[in-house]
Amino acid sequence: VLQHCFGYVSKELNPDEKGFFLDLLDAYRDDRVPLSTCKEVLRGYVIRFNVDYLLDQVYFRPYPVELAPGYDPKRDRELWK
Repeated sequence: VLQHCFGYVSKELNPDEKGFFLDLLDAYRDDRVPLSTCKEVLRGYVIRFNVDYLLDQVYFRPYPVELAPGYDPKRDRELWK
């Protein structure tokens, strides 16, 4: 899934950004970083390049905001978006 989504933004990234993400994927495969790290970096690219198809995917936001990690109930908002 991550590689498929990466294909939507890879043409917009410079070689260093591409390498960074691909190295991150390798680190995930080797259990050195969690899946959430890869998803959030990729989600940042999706937001940056406004890829509507991916912005609408449940993969990046599978839970209601109130149940998501990082939700701040005191302020009734996410700590990061």
